[in-house]
Amino acid sequence: MGNKPESSKEYKKRSKSEFWCLMLRINEARTLQEIDKIIAQEIETLKGKRFSNLNEKQMREYAVRLLYCEMLGSGTSVEFGYRHCATLTGYPDALLHTKRTGYIAMQNMVSPENNLLCLASTSMHRDLRSRVDEDVCCALSAMVKLHQPEFLQNYIDEVETCITLHDSDRVRHKAFIALHAFWKRTPSAVPRLPEHCLENLHYSRMRGSILDCLMDLVRFNALVDWDSLLPSLLRILQQLMGDLNTFWQIDDMFVNIKLLRLLGMLCHGNLDRSRMLHELLEAIWYESVDNKWRAVECELVNTIMQTSPTSELSTIAKKLIRKFLTYDNPNLVHLGNTLARKYL
Repeated sequence: MGNKPESSKEYKKRSKSEFWCLMLRINEARTLQEIDKIIAQEIETLKGKRFSNLNEKQMREYAVRLLYCEMLGSGTSVEFGYRHCATLTGYPDALLHTKRTGYIAMQNMVSPENNLLCLASTSMHRDLRSRVDEDVCCALSAMVKLHQPEFLQNYIDEVETCITLHDSDRVRHKAFIALHAFWKRTPSAVPRLPEHCLENLHYSRMRGSILDCLMDLVRFNALVDWDSLLPSLLRILQQLMGDLNTFWQIDDMFVNIKLLRLLGMLCHGNLDRSRMLHELLEAIWYESVDNKWRAVECELVNTIMQTSPTSELSTIAKKLIRKFLTYDNPNLVHLGNTLARKYL
């Protein structure tokens, strides 16, 4: 079914939006010089507006127009509007759309070194303690880009509290993503990140993000004693898979790929760790007869070849590669050729 035709009344209402008019003018421009001229005029118009005289909808549009001018990069600064965007983040819970617009504008326009972030920082701390899940999620999403180094430890304490004590899975997921982002910038500031990974791996909503974090920990050798944690991690992974045949019943294909990739990274070049995985990989192969996820089969080959494979596992990898070469789809054949050149 096609979209419902727009009535003349709706068109006139939409045409009154100054942002809509700005988009039309830019769309009709023929050269970059014309676009720069339109943006310069728009910035002058925004400078002349009195923020206190605008209603909630107009304030949101004001922030979006500022962001649009910033994105088009005319070379003219829109720093005069940063304070107004920071003010939007402090609006009460009832005006969630306005608060979210303020956070989005701030994190896309304002650098972490700007002093105006102190205003947004106050709003983020308040929203993290809010009883409304949407407010907490807004603050956590913005915190990843808006945090200031000197306040990092205060943020980490509150984010860890959200992970361990909050009732909402969505909030815990957002909090874990924020904590992972903090670790990427300052690893020494988040020493308990591996513990949070292992404690929350059984939550299905957070599983993909946790596996990404574990792969980063392995890649950057962030854990000194992986050998002591590997059995615990393997035990949790086996619990996720149940009796192993449920591995192919996980809804998200990318979770399977991340699981296999993590196992391959953990055991690459280590014979003792590889031996712990061989039985697990063989079981995954024997339950994959009816599998239709070719990307997962490809990752299974990569994992097998990274784990000092036995003769039986090498045979399994060769069977999978030959399977790719027999498909009618040229893309799958190309994938089989790539795997053959890499491992055979």
